[in-house]
Amino acid sequence: MIRPATVLALLTLLAGCAQGDAEERPDLPESVEDIIRAAVANYDVPGMGAVVASSSEILDLQVVGVKRMNERVPLETVDPFHIGSVSKTFTATVVAKLVEANLLQWDTPVAEVLPEAAESAHSAYDGLTLSHLLSHEAGMQPMEEDTELERVPELKGDIKSQRRQFAEWILQQDPAATPLAEYRYSNAHFVVAASMAEKVSGRSWEELIEEYIFSALDMSSAGFGWAGKQGENVPWGHAFRDGSLYLVDPNGDYQLPRFFAPAGDIHASLPDMANYLQAYLGSWGDTGDFLAKDTLRHIWTRRVKSGLGWGVTKAFGYDLVAMYTGSADTFFMVVVLIPEADFGVAVAANAYSEQVERAVIEGLRAIVGLHAPRKGTMRTTE
Repeated sequence: MIRPATVLALLTLLAGCAQGDAEERPDLPESVEDIIRAAVANYDVPGMGAVVASSSEILDLQVVGVKRMNERVPLETVDPFHIGSVSKTFTATVVAKLVEANLLQWDTPVAEVLPEAAESAHSAYDGLTLSHLLSHEAGMQPMEEDTELERVPELKGDIKSQRRQFAEWILQQDPAATPLAEYRYSNAHFVVAASMAEKVSGRSWEELIEEYIFSALDMSSAGFGWAGKQGENVPWGHAFRDGSLYLVDPNGDYQLPRFFAPAGDIHASLPDMANYLQAYLGSWGDTGDFLAKDTLRHIWTRRVKSGLGWGVTKAFGYDLVAMYTGSADTFFMVVVLIPEADFGVAVAANAYSEQVERAVIEGLRAIVGLHAPRKGTMRTTE
């Protein structure tokens, strides 16, 4: 199932990259390739890759390992990875585009856009807004496990209708946390936010993602669902069971429900992820116009525990580091942006387990320590 973002693990890795860390660790790998190769070998990961970018160029791009375990076909830099919950940043980006187009406001009430769902909603959701959804302050049931999805009633009609029906159903359920006041990660929040975007735009979430992100940023490898469905020469994911990784057929029984895609069902190559990160960095640095800088300031402002669609913290002396992780149990990806340093990185593996997560997190830690410009004294906040 779509796993929650491991923000605390990311804060731990950032804390390990204090100023002077490289000088204190003479064994620090000298290149991104060395870092990825060591992670693959030390943690027995089938395949892993990383891309480092500024707003103007890709600074490094490396992949190591194989597309599928027990086969010898090596990963290629153009291969797509499933990005899991990093898709939530894409959903938030689409919402930001609609806010800039005055079709939504950050404080738009859910009841205003989805009145039918609001009419039957639990009273605890009174006053719920778009920002509560995107910052995980809506309090909805987490919907992190397959058993939770099995409780969802049959959804009928086109994909927009299915998401509206899901919004109506989830708002009828008891909250898992105090709505409007407490942080509680939930995949459901982003499905409801996507339904709001669909209602005001008249287009499906998929159409909005295609227009505002994939096409706008020339992300030709990107799409929906498992990456392996795109052809025979594409990486498959690997899941963990009974003490070991096993290959997961992308055309097999394990599929994420289509209505649930805004929470975490996008795939993209590392070069295309670099395009995405560069668009954000360019907008912050006034060299691009993907989003207005005021929009970025708003979505990257920490609320109870999160920004809007992004995790945010302070590190390396910088007041803003934006991050997210994602996995749907068969791939794993982490992205980090340091806007003031004009620095972004994405690290991904075509497998998921606690061991793979450690490999990716440690790999990212080493890459940030190797490449990220530093400023002042290291600071982190939870």
